[in-house]
Amino acid sequence: MQTTAGANSRVRSSLFNPSILWPLAFCNPVCRGIRYPVIYGLLLGREPSTYRFLFTDPTYSQAVKNTLL
Repeated sequence: MQTTAGANSRVRSSLFNPSILWPLAFCNPVCRGIRYPVIYGLLLGREPSTYRFLFTDPTYSQAVKNTLL
């Protein structure tokens, strides 16, 4: 039977394991960088006036033509 101190040290050592910390350290900024534009885009997409403005903008229609060509 293990003591509480032994179990706690094993849990602490597994939390600070470099094979777990490095992926988390690199994933955190990437996830934050992806999350903000997605949420912002969803918030902008809620309003129908945004689409009316987009489809009447000559720059948008030119960009669509250039993309399709």
